[in-house]
Amino acid sequence: MAACLAAALLLTGCAPTVPRADDPPASEVPVSDIYVEEFEPTVARTATEDEWQLLMQSENYRSTAAILSEDGTTFRVLRDDNGEDTCSQAPVRLMLLDDDTILLTYDYVGDPGQICTLTATTRVDEFTVPPGVTPAGMKVRFATANSFEEPLTFENPTASTLVPLPSITSFEGAVSPVASAAQSALIPGTDPTQRRPVLVADDSTFTIIRQDRAEPCTFVPSELIVLSPSEISIHYRSLEKDGDGASCSIDPVDRADVFDIPAGVAGPVSVTTTAESWIFGAAIIEPATT
Repeated sequence: MAACLAAALLLTGCAPTVPRADDPPASEVPVSDIYVEEFEPTVARTATEDEWQLLMQSENYRSTAAILSEDGTTFRVLRDDNGEDTCSQAPVRLMLLDDDTILLTYDYVGDPGQICTLTATTRVDEFTVPPGVTPAGMKVRFATANSFEEPLTFENPTASTLVPLPSITSFEGAVSPVASAAQSALIPGTDPTQRRPVLVADDSTFTIIRQDRAEPCTFVPSELIVLSPSEISIHYRSLEKDGDGASCSIDPVDRADVFDIPAGVAGPVSVTTTAESWIFGAAIIEPATT
């Protein structure tokens, strides 16, 4: 997932929060039927020679693959990653978006701001198949969490109606408007690698002002996920396709993403972001090979 470093420079967020003392007791929050599993980031093992060969079974080398176990209860993800353990990525969340799609979110094991050498290896993650799905043929999408020291937060003082959580709101992939000069001025700093997004909110909406790229290489909001009454995760997808790079300007563009404050959140609310690059695309879970 080393190539996602570029995406991490464009979309920035904060690490997942722990439950707050003023969150409603878990027993009071209705549970939805959306399947979410979270993990502590742990260095993944290196692929064996036989596993590495699975990436070579198509006409071209592929950077990711998903392989179902023989008994159909687990699947392995084979992926490119940095060869240094402290610069590698590890899964932190598995979410079932629908009956056909799994979203895997990765984060850095070490400090995301550290300097890493460009070494490469193939790593292997193993996951339990979510209940109630037919895993063979499912699409697995990959995202990188944007973890930085300063969290994005807003205050929603109005007591929110309790709704089943987690919840997912999907978007059509529309490009967000370019930020106004006044909005761009809210982003501190001028170094394009250091400009972190900012969040502003009113009574009914919140806006993330962030640095992006020009079309067709822009990132767009794809899903808004309410994980708990105090945490929202916004997932971005790149519109860039293979071959678009030559058409993209190197000059950054600031954009303003406006979201309705979702039901089910109240008090200080943390907003995290994840980014899905076109480079890896999606893997299709394949039956086990003999």
